[in-house]
Amino acid sequence: MAGAARPRLVDVAQRAGVSVGTASDALAGKNRIPDDTRDRVRRAADELGYVPNRVARALQAGHLPLIGLVMTPLLERSRFDAYRSAWIETIGAATLAAAERGYGLTVLPGFAATKLETLPLAGLIALDAEADAAEVQRAAELGIRTVTDNRTATATVHVRTDVAATVPAVMDHFRASGATRPAMTTTDVETTMTRGLVDAYTAWCATHGIEPLVARIDAAAPDASTQAEDALLEAGADALYITAPDRSTQIGRIAMRRERGLPRVLLALLDDDIDGRMASLGITTVRIGLGDVVRRSVTALIDALEADPAAATRIDGSFTLEVRDSSLPPRPWDGIERRRGNGSTAS
Repeated sequence: MAGAARPRLVDVAQRAGVSVGTASDALAGKNRIPDDTRDRVRRAADELGYVPNRVARALQAGHLPLIGLVMTPLLERSRFDAYRSAWIETIGAATLAAAERGYGLTVLPGFAATKLETLPLAGLIALDAEADAAEVQRAAELGIRTVTDNRTATATVHVRTDVAATVPAVMDHFRASGATRPAMTTTDVETTMTRGLVDAYTAWCATHGIEPLVARIDAAAPDASTQAEDALLEAGADALYITAPDRSTQIGRIAMRRERGLPRVLLALLDDDIDGRMASLGITTVRIGLGDVVRRSVTALIDALEADPAAATRIDGSFTLEVRDSSLPPRPWDGIERRRGNGSTAS
């Protein structure tokens, strides 16, 4: 009815025949409330159309409907610049997913500059956080539910993107295209992802009796990528899997090589290709679906925050190898994009 007063917690308590405190605990899933009492309170709330004041309840519990996103690269300008596109996508995906569920998201500049005890966080997203295992564990001790790809941490949501699995897929593709000395470039920033990529490449080389050719690139150094690639080519590399996150520079160099008619080198980039330029330039791209993984992780975290009881969840990512002319044997490009994801093939 128009103008009717909004139902209050006291109204729910009166209808259910319990105290206000019991009604509050029953709706919040707190304390050991008998199942029949809990059901009676929730039924009364449904009948009255009672909507809990989430902010008030959260404040009583010491937090707000607020999720923190740890962005350690914010403390290191060169590292943030190198991963700019990935972090922009992460922030956007996490913010939208949280907002859809009525939660806010705040970006934290790394554990070193953040005192978790002072923040009213309900949840925390800390991807690529293996180096910060102690801080992730501390968040759990404070009662902050966490999302992390740290395999040893106590987390509510465990994320497994398995970027390292892209390496054998790309290297096998290079070999099938005629390469005999495939190499890899990556950033010199030590993260869970870069370590996994290098370990996977080294293992693949050992299996195939090939000497590894890896260049770790300093994202802060001008022309570091060009120099690294030239060094790999001089060492005999005839294919490059570029995982160092400097997409714009890569595109420019690829175009320059084509214009100058330099020897052709098979090429694949680890990039989510947000703007589609890779496809238009015919560059083989490995997509890891970062935005989708982040959205699913935030949703799983909020599900756990609102569940009674909460259950740990694992989010598994996947990748797609989009094969284009940059990694195929020299021939007139037929305009057909070939896709291969882990577990399936299509053409």
